[in-house]
Amino acid sequence: MPYHSMIYLGPSQIENAVGPFLIYHTGPEKDRPGEIRRPSVEELRKHPDPSWHPVAENPHYLGVYRWNILWQ
Repeated sequence: MPYHSMIYLGPSQIENAVGPFLIYHTGPEKDRPGEIRRPSVEELRKHPDPSWHPVAENPHYLGVYRWNILWQ
């Protein structure tokens, strides 16, 4: 099963929209190049396919990881 890595963006700073948001690329499929999507965390919680729910009870959800960013 393929995995999606999503980047947590937090709340929108350019529009008055419900957030926080995530961003990810769907990946190519057949003759389509894929697309970039920006769902809210709430949208994923309500997704019809439970494998997209970002909750600990979901065996497909591997959690949140923080990149180790070094500042000089």
